Amino acid sequence: MSAADQGSGGGGLDRNTLLAIVLALGVWYGWLLLFPPQPSEADEAEPGPVATDPVDGQAPAAPAGGAPATQVPAQPARVVHGELCRAEFDLRSSDGSVSDVVLLDHEAAYAVMPLWKWALAGFPLPYLPWGEPPGPEVLLSDAALALVAGAGAPDAAPPRSELLEEGPQRFVVRGVTPEGVQIVRTLAPSSAEPCVWTLEVRWTNTGDAATTGPLWVAVHDLLPESTGRYEAAMRPRAYVDGGLDYRDDLTALVGFEPLEGPVSWLGLADTYFAFLLVPEAAEGGRGAFSARKGPTGAALHGVHYLAKDGLAAGQSHTSVLRVYVGPKATSTLLAVAPDLGEAVELGWLALLAGPMLWLLRLFHGVVGNWGLAIVSLTVLVKALTFPLTQSSFKSSQAMQALQPKLQELNERFKDDPQKKGEATMKLFTEHGVNPLGGCLPMLLQMPVWIALYSALLAAPELYHTEFLYLRDLSRPDPWLFLPTVVVGLMVLQQQFVPTANMDPAQARMMKLMPLFFGIFFYTFPSGLVVYIFVNMVLSIAQQWYIRRTFSTTGPGGGPDDGPDPVPGAAGRVAGELLDDD
Repeated sequence: MSAADQGSGGGGLDRNTLLAIVLALGVWYGWLLLFPPQPSEADEAEPGPVATDPVDGQAPAAPAGGAPATQVPAQPARVVHGELCRAEFDLRSSDGSVSDVVLLDHEAAYAVMPLWKWALAGFPLPYLPWGEPPGPEVLLSDAALALVAGAGAPDAAPPRSELLEEGPQRFVVRGVTPEGVQIVRTLAPSSAEPCVWTLEVRWTNTGDAATTGPLWVAVHDLLPESTGRYEAAMRPRAYVDGGLDYRDDLTALVGFEPLEGPVSWLGLADTYFAFLLVPEAAEGGRGAFSARKGPTGAALHGVHYLAKDGLAAGQSHTSVLRVYVGPKATSTLLAVAPDLGEAVELGWLALLAGPMLWLLRLFHGVVGNWGLAIVSLTVLVKALTFPLTQSSFKSSQAMQALQPKLQELNERFKDDPQKKGEATMKLFTEHGVNPLGGCLPMLLQMPVWIALYSALLAAPELYHTEFLYLRDLSRPDPWLFLPTVVVGLMVLQQQFVPTANMDPAQARMMKLMPLFFGIFFYTFPSGLVVYIFVNMVLSIAQQWYIRRTFSTTGPGGGPDDGPDPVPGAAGRVAGELLDDD
């Protein structure tokens, strides 16, 4: 594209290109927000080759070479306490599974009722912007089948179990598979790590023949198939061969999907909390994402840890795993295992988002409030990027000031693109204007903004954090006050953007952009809206300062001596080019 083409068209490359990028991303985001992917009927009807639980009361098959496991009668679930969690062993289904995992020291997410949803529902009374008291955070539901163990096909039902030992903080459960593999599980809270349990699983082949198939431990739960874009929902996660692997689309997870490479940890996690298995470093086991059917027939999704392939007759194998149950706080995760910090998902700009999150915590240590920490971090980022934004705003103002002269060149050389390009570049050079000056600085800042956005979105510290009238910076503003203020600031910011020489269609689109983006702000976590609000206030102040100083200087930065005499700078440049011929 010639320089003339860049300068013509009523706005310059920087504004047109960025406007196209922003609108394309906005349309894509809006489409996903309004029309999220829905599972097909086939996916809902057939969750895949999953196994069902045995029927309560049915005696287990007698193992070859060993006595059958003692049948456990139906009985109330038992409870084990850790420092930060409570778990129930559900022995009523006779498989010794863990369910109802609750974090006693953490509240569940608020069921926010935004004002616009309340209005659409017909103004039901009373209005509860933050919903009912949420109660404690539940990591695994009562439908979960967690920390069950088996031998052989991973889709096989876990063996019936008997309770060998029950203490204040310790359970020992034993089961025997139909093939004669005795499985003893011991679970106890770690005394040294507040969010960790220790799970020891010992498989012993009591039969006369070798067994085939893996020795496995599994975690599954009834997970919501679809949630809002900013809703925290448990999903299968694994750190395999030095990289994070995940399954967010549960409709695509059917049966058993082995993962290639050694697994460092795996389990279920949402934005702020996690239930993860961390095998010992020497284990060398493998992992898999998987689906199965629960006692009610509902599809459960989760992970399998594959400790070993098969056992010879009389052989035993013991695996020790740490079970992390708690918030995804980086310092706590790293204290358990070096790779566990990767459970905090900062997106594809993690190299920038990580330092942003570190700075956020640093500011919190100084100001003592996470909302004020966001404000402080935003001010720091704005100060560091000030030279880039200054260059971008000045270039935009200069390009707007040259629009009448560019239009004059377009008319004079409308039949000679080469002459028009030469004249345009000469005009830019005379006034010290870089046609890319407004675009490149903005593009260089975009990774910084996206990294800060990712850090705020993934920071567990914002969960249930109060700031001003907001109860939870990780949830939307139910009263819509702050998003509405941001939309108003966007309208105000447009007053600093000259549109006199802009294409009419483009000018109309610019006026609609605040309303278009306002839809997104009402769904954002309020911590992100706080960042956007502070950033926009600082941007408006900077633009006001530039516009005020620009009125006393020309496009090239020198004193403004008033309008060019006729025939104008463009005519003078055009005349020089014609004289060259």
